[in-house]
Amino acid sequence: MIAGQAGLGKKFEKAIDKHFSTIGKNLFFQIRYNGIRCLPVRKFPFLIHYIVDEKQNEVYIISVFHTSKDNHEWLTK
Repeated sequence: MIAGQAGLGKKFEKAIDKHFSTIGKNLFFQIRYNGIRCLPVRKFPFLIHYIVDEKQNEVYIISVFHTSKDNHEWLTK
């Protein structure tokens, strides 16, 4: 087992939940590519990738992706 910072997983989960709430309040963050919007997660090197269906008034989370990864890795799957 790799030792890490105690409670880091919970902090990450809280940060993601907070950012999901932020998206719910303000859907229209910057479109980065192909209609996909991205919101950076503060204090963690992740971006939340999502799309907005304005007709259905719904948000679809595509990925919570580490910024050091190549986004083509999941786009091509």
